[in-house]
Amino acid sequence: MAPTEQVLSPSLRTLRYEVERARELLDAGECNEARTLLEELLGRSRAQGLESARLRTWLGQACALCGELEAAVEHLLTAVCLEPFCEEARGALERVLLRVRLSLADTRCPTPEALYGLLCRAHAADDQSHAAMVRHLVRDGRTVDALALAEQVRALDLGGAAAMLA
Repeated sequence: MAPTEQVLSPSLRTLRYEVERARELLDAGECNEARTLLEELLGRSRAQGLESARLRTWLGQACALCGELEAAVEHLLTAVCLEPFCEEARGALERVLLRVRLSLADTRCPTPEALYGLLCRAHAADDQSHAAMVRHLVRDGRTVDALALAEQVRALDLGGAAAMLA
């Protein structure tokens, strides 16, 4: 038995092995099975008072692979909050946010408001994201909302420019 395993309780040792199994499932592309197992493990670890950025990162990656971008972003944001310098969590979050931006830019995007909301919650909405959302609003005949959003973005840009000049 490895020295670190000696100090782990049996329930934590079991948890560690199951996390490794979930990681194997992820690596094999079995995203639904991995996500289900990771959600179960997250619940059990939290019941034991444990919170793991790595577990949240893997769960976020599994959700992204399953096409559940909102859940992926939420788990990855939590992982980054838990460990702000965790490169694995930050990299996974950036990859998912890029995917969200690309989906939002697609004119056939069925859920632009949800995707735009994800980017805003993650403080990751950029000029292209704002413009894409304005285009979606115009396409849907919501020109008043599109103008309001464009004005908000312009005001933010002017505020940033004014702060830089001060």
